[in-house]
Amino acid sequence: MKGFLIACVSLMLVLGVPQQAEAKRFGGGFSLGKSFSTQKKVAPAPTKQTSTTKTDGTKSGAATQPAKPGMGGLFGGLLAGGLLGALIFGGVFEGVQFMDILLIGLAIFFLMRLMGGRREPAYAAAGSTSERAESTQQQYRQSTSSAPSASGDADFEQDTTVVETPDWFDADAFVAQAPQHFTQLQRAWDAQNWDEIAEYTSAELLAQLKTNREVLPEQQQTEVVSCMAELVGFQQSRAGTVVSIHFHGWIREQVEQEPTEFSEVWHLGRDATEAGVNWIILGIEQP
Repeated sequence: MKGFLIACVSLMLVLGVPQQAEAKRFGGGFSLGKSFSTQKKVAPAPTKQTSTTKTDGTKSGAATQPAKPGMGGLFGGLLAGGLLGALIFGGVFEGVQFMDILLIGLAIFFLMRLMGGRREPAYAAAGSTSERAESTQQQYRQSTSSAPSASGDADFEQDTTVVETPDWFDADAFVAQAPQHFTQLQRAWDAQNWDEIAEYTSAELLAQLKTNREVLPEQQQTEVVSCMAELVGFQQSRAGTVVSIHFHGWIREQVEQEPTEFSEVWHLGRDATEAGVNWIILGIEQP
């Protein structure tokens, strides 16, 4: 009983030890803050999938492949031939009995089955080959029709919607500077420079970011391998303006790991009642 209690206490201590948290980029890859609708479709970041086409094809091919002729047919023929030879030349017909007739009939039946069975695999092989060819073509058509585009979504590349903006808003300059701010915020996030992050975010989003950052490693280094930005939404009202920017590219959240593809939308707003105010991030949304 004492040993059982010690084992239970040890298990509780092991389970109670917090696991080492993995480094995450600014926002942690979660949807935080406010969410707004966009005029353009946004492609989600593609997930890694293990291709099983080759494995499945190998397994299915092995399952449908007919048995190759081997020594079994040869030995079967020799066995039947030896049986007939023994019956014919062994003098058993001198005094034919019921068992002799039964053995002869069995030998003839075995030979007919053997000869008929050797013709069947040819048709079976032809049928399985045509079925495999048809199955391969069908898989190719399905993979071609459903294959994602380079952006991760087949419909995203075909989306030619133009986001209309007023004359006072320089969309090209805004989008051109967005990747620089994205990279700068990753550095501030790693260093936990909350004064700088507060200049970019709303009070609501800042509180959520601090909560998420507490469970991440103290020291981390996020590397933005590539970052592209695109204007996907623009909303203007009397209270203010909201601009939605789609960031996508490759990022390395841990030094020892390979870069991963990311895709997320930042909603930036500015109060229309005040002059000369900066744009602040109101929300981060994962497509």
